[in-house]
Amino acid sequence: MVDLKVENTLLTIIDMQEKLVPVMENPELVTKKVGILVRAAREMSLEVVVTQQYPKGLGDTLAVIQEALPPESETVDKVCFSCFDSPKYRSVVEKKGKKNLIFVGVEAHVCVMMTAVAAVDAGYTVWVLNDAINSRTMKDRLASLGFMRSQGVNLISTESLIFLLLKTAAHPAFKSVQALLK
Repeated sequence: MVDLKVENTLLTIIDMQEKLVPVMENPELVTKKVGILVRAAREMSLEVVVTQQYPKGLGDTLAVIQEALPPESETVDKVCFSCFDSPKYRSVVEKKGKKNLIFVGVEAHVCVMMTAVAAVDAGYTVWVLNDAINSRTMKDRLASLGFMRSQGVNLISTESLIFLLLKTAAHPAFKSVQALLK
């Protein structure tokens, strides 16, 4: 049974950075999907953590993502590929006490994949949004999706996940979130 609720779920946006996103295949699409998700998270009061891989070299999180973040979002700078290898990230996740973790961002076959698999190993229910992750090549992205699925990661689209969180058209954020999807 799917027990996905705003109250028990944390969204992590992985490495959507100024010098990293532009070299991905079709960077506009992943930026659009992550942007929709971030704005929906804000409307639904879903907690968000942002990671940045070596920001000195790869820049900050894209401004379009930063501007849409809920105000209480936390940012974790890291140099490790799996976010779970960052003591600060692990501490933030443990402190929030959520059982469902959603991952989006780049690169699908490195930081996203390694983080998602580590989260499954740590006992979390893991959701990766297959249209909100990207790599430099489609081949790498597709290979990571197959591997993550084999390791127990739930793969789903951004829109499907949003509706799973909303549950009903009676949700207070339904109309504002639905407008984001048009």
